[in-house]
Amino acid sequence: AKDSRCSTPRAYRHLNAGFVLGPAIRVREALALWLSLFAAQDEDDQLVAHRALHARPDLITLDYAGGLVFNIGQFDDSDLERLVDVSDGILLNRVLSAPQCFVHGNGNKAGLAHLLRRLSNQTQQRATLK
Repeated sequence: AKDSRCSTPRAYRHLNAGFVLGPAIRVREALALWLSLFAAQDEDDQLVAHRALHARPDLITLDYAGGLVFNIGQFDDSDLERLVDVSDGILLNRVLSAPQCFVHGNGNKAGLAHLLRRLSNQTQQRATLK
């Protein structure tokens, strides 16, 4: 199956159900729906989550701007340079002009390592200046 790395330009194309957040009653409702939509135990969890999103768009939403979790699996280093900045030891989401709290590598070990090196280098530079 094609994923967002096959897009030109690269883009978010599919949900990633690896991070769930919300009021407990709504999370429980969403997870119950998700579970009810499984046709077989070995069915792909992401596909079933996609069905749940389409069944209840009032209950489930996608975080396209990465405000909660920035999924970096579809981006290469040059994309990450455009989308994320490191300033004063803080990872900043340039789309939102705000600190980025959570980053999910979702298969992009090189991209995650790139961000970690940038954070580490800046932290070392700041420590040297003190």
